[in-house]
Amino acid sequence: MNNFQNTLALILIFIAGSGYLVFVFFNPEKWIKIRAISAFDKMRQAIGLSIEQGKRLHLSLGRSNITEQSGAASLVALSTLEKVSQQSTLSDKPPVTTSGSGDLAILSQDIIQASYRSLGQLERYTSDRCYLTGATNFSYVAGTMQVIAQEDAATQLLIGNFGPEIALMTDAADRKNGFSFVATDNLQGQATAYACADELLLGEEMFAIPSFISNERKQRSYLHIQDILRWITISVLIIGSILKLVGVL
Repeated sequence: MNNFQNTLALILIFIAGSGYLVFVFFNPEKWIKIRAISAFDKMRQAIGLSIEQGKRLHLSLGRSNITEQSGAASLVALSTLEKVSQQSTLSDKPPVTTSGSGDLAILSQDIIQASYRSLGQLERYTSDRCYLTGATNFSYVAGTMQVIAQEDAATQLLIGNFGPEIALMTDAADRKNGFSFVATDNLQGQATAYACADELLLGEEMFAIPSFISNERKQRSYLHIQDILRWITISVLIIGSILKLVGVL
């Protein structure tokens, strides 16, 4: 990296750090609103309705190991599971999870167990609601479709690394008249879900899911910082393009 890149990186780090402290301690949400994304609002509404109506909620975590390049999507799915399980663990029908890799299955069990422990209801915990449905793409999808059919879940949250085969899962949810929400880092999966899912997140929006679900000020501060850095990046690109056109750069 040259000196300009180092300086730019330090400036962005300073802006992100100082902005985070401002949003955490001074709560400027009264005059700076988080960018509205309708998919998040509908997802939160679907989760709330499932809990109120005593319906099952199904969260599918994908099949990417957390040590792989696409593991960031799996970490988002696990973080989302933590937030959702804290809200719905003690409902009439606790949530179920499906995954296509052993590490995700083990971690999902641990997260749900921790939710019961934090609520003082550890004796009610059972590990039979965390399914490892298959180790390959299509075996995972086939097993997940079976879980969707048997568990009669009203809300399907498909968050993680999914390819075009996600169409089979959203179709299974549609057959049960359920709500399907998709967030994936795979471009082919996004293109497929755009035509099949009830709600879809595009691009980096999936990394904001845990913060949108949480009402903690610290979590929501991340969303403000992301928006600020996004606008800074857009401004730099536009200004740089203009300077390039006029021959300054």
